[in-house]
Amino acid sequence: MNTPLPPSKKTPNRSRLQRVLLQRSHTHQGVLHAAGQHIQVHPDTAAWLRTVGVVAPAKS
Repeated sequence: MNTPLPPSKKTPNRSRLQRVLLQRSHTHQGVLHAAGQHIQVHPDTAAWLRTVGVVAPAKS
């Protein structure tokens, strides 16, 4: 499977962070988060996590 690369690491603008729901466990900033938990990430990271199936699809 061709997995896209995550977005580059930059200091996030906290006002632009998106809250996403994890569909499976995921390590974010060195912390393992369980499926069902919410985390806040940069919009580019949220899009990447959706692409690879780690977070729930965005609500329309």
